[in-house]
Amino acid sequence: MAASRLALILPANGMEIGLVSYSFSQRDEPRVPYLDGWMGDAFSEQGFATFYVDAAESPGAEGTFIQAVEPSHHGCYLLYYTLSSLDSVNEICRQLIGDAFQEGRLFWRGNVLLIKYRGSLGVDHEYLDVPSGIVAAVVKFIRHCYENRELEKSVASEAGLTEAAHKVIVCTQSRVLAAAVRGGFAEAETNEIEVDFDVDTVDRMLDFLYTKDYRVESTPEAILCHARMNAIADYYDISQLVALANSRIDHAFREDWSAEAFFSLVRELSHSTGDTALHKLVASAAADHIEELVEMDAFADLGGLGDFAAGVLGACAARIQKLRSQLQHTNYQLAAERISHRRRRRRRRLCEREQPDRASLGHDSDMDSGY
Repeated sequence: MAASRLALILPANGMEIGLVSYSFSQRDEPRVPYLDGWMGDAFSEQGFATFYVDAAESPGAEGTFIQAVEPSHHGCYLLYYTLSSLDSVNEICRQLIGDAFQEGRLFWRGNVLLIKYRGSLGVDHEYLDVPSGIVAAVVKFIRHCYENRELEKSVASEAGLTEAAHKVIVCTQSRVLAAAVRGGFAEAETNEIEVDFDVDTVDRMLDFLYTKDYRVESTPEAILCHARMNAIADYYDISQLVALANSRIDHAFREDWSAEAFFSLVRELSHSTGDTALHKLVASAAADHIEELVEMDAFADLGGLGDFAAGVLGACAARIQKLRSQLQHTNYQLAAERISHRRRRRRRRLCEREQPDRASLGHDSDMDSGY
């Protein structure tokens, strides 16, 4: 079942900015907007930049902050574009940059579309109609991106274009990577970033940065892939990817529990991530299955994991306390029910005793009236 919302379009040919309709499937996870009708063949090479509009900056918010007073303009936005050589530079964007625009610099091409959303992208986001008055905020964001070189330097080859496209998308979603390529580090000069993660994990991270999703085959090792996605997201401060990886690990625990996979995951976490939310999630799963786990030899190895073992025990203690509270509440209910039952029985006996007395009294009254 498809639904539709309004997006703001900046036409490539420089014609008037306006609102257009786009659709998305309500069954897809995550929900991805269907923009190929507006972006044409270049849609396969699309990317997006994120920003949020508010009266004041919010610590921890995703994307670039753009200030605006009007409450109806406040919210989170995705600006979709392409860097494809199939299209010419977007004329409206060129006009907005004005005299500062430099020919040859990489810039947004073809139609540019703006989408509004709320929630966590890739997890529980919801699309909203874009308000028509948001144009001023879009102008500020486009100029910010250009002035801060968030669209990469001039490129002369398709390979360079691909590298630059990655850089644009990555920098708008990871503060760590943005600092590396914009600051006074070697990465800013070489455009190369050394990573300590396997190639498959890096590829999945890039997939997420482009599409807000990543794919993992359904195998016993899948949960380890999710753990590595959490690790790389935690390392590069990509909070939305952290949340998505954690949600998939939680789903695996609830829908496809495996003690062997659990122990493999714990060994992976011991050296890969500092995400406390994931450690709590795993500790809670251990508490849920503690009777099974303690019977296995692998559980003895958890003692060497320090914080994790303490987390498991803490989760177990919390679970026991919760069960005790529930049991105490149940006992109170049972005691109250017993007292109520005794009272009902006592009232019933009194009523049974009073009935013969009333019947006898009625008989005597009848005899008296007969005289």
